[in-house]
This record gives sequence, C-alpha cells and structure tokens, in this order.
Amino acid sequence: MPFDLEKYKKERINQVTPSTVNRELACLKTLYYKAIEWGKCLYNPVAKVKFYKENNQRIRYLEPDEIKRLIEECSEHLRPIVIMALNTGMRLGEILKLKWQDVDFSQKLIYIMDSKIKEKREIHTFASHLVMNGVDLRTVQELMGHKLFNMTLRYAHLSPDHKRSAVSLLGERMQRVVTIWSQDQK
Repeated sequence: MPFDLEKYKKERINQVTPSTVNRELACLKTLYYKAIEWGKCLYNPVAKVKFYKENNQRIRYLEPDEIKRLIEECSEHLRPIVIMALNTGMRLGEILKLKWQDVDFSQKLIYIMDSKIKEKREIHTFASHLVMNGVDLRTVQELMGHKLFNMTLRYAHLSPDHKRSAVSLLGERMQRVVTIWSQDQK
C-alpha cells in the first residue's frame, strides 16, 4: 500500500501543488488512524509515506487600502473580529476566548491567557506594522508569542515603500557627507 501511495504522489504532483498533495495525504493519514482506533484497520500505510517539502515562506501583508477594503467587505458580526485581528495579530481562537478581565485599558494591553503555545502573552499591534514603526524584532517576537525567532521573521515583512524610505534616508545622509567633504576640499 505505501508503494501505491508513492505512485499516487508522483502522478498527483503533475496536477496540483506539493501542499495540495500533502493535505490530501494528511487527510488520508487521519482517516487511517481513526480506522485503527475503531478496530477497522491494523496499520496506517500513510505513516510510511514521506510528504513533499513545502515552501511556505510567502511574503504577504495587507496594504492600507486592502485593510480598508477587507473591513468594508466584512459582515456586521465579523467586522469587530477582523479589526481585532488586524490590530493585534491575535488568532481567531484567542479573540473568541477573550474576556473583559483580559483587557487592561489603563496599560493598553490585552492578556492572552491560553495561547497556541500554552503560555500567557500580551498583545499590541501586528508584526509588520510594529517593525515598520521602529519596534525591534525581539520585542515583536515576544508580543506575537513566538518561541522561534524564524517564525517572527515570517510575519514581520517590510513594505516596498518602507524599504524605499530607508534607502532614501541613507541617500540623504550620504549626500550630506559628500557636501561636507566637498566644502572641506575648498
């Protein structure tokens, strides 16, 4: 059976992306584990199949006009949840579990008591906007509740405008240095 699954993988990869093949295999793997649990099967043949390596390092963040459009397109009951996620980086489950006692208005903090990593954490605003406003990555890592620094880097992308602005600042500084040097040469 694992041989048949490997054959399926090789045929299927010509039709869809590696991530799609992996999702299909993961679904099948889960079904087999359920079948084992129910006594309908003795082993899981998918457990021996190697999944494709995926490139999930996509750089994507919402531009201000996209944020505005997203909020406008939301239904009335979904809008507050989306606004909360955009402004805090909170996961849906964290937002839905939020209680009034988790919000400290005087300190402007939200306490996540039961986060994905099972640790308490505090929120401010989303990673990319934090970084573009000068917040260091270590602070963003803690705010986002990431154990690994690499995970923070996946979320903290800089907009092209922000990068251009940074290069402009360097250009202006270099121009001042050249001007000072030129004046010293006279």
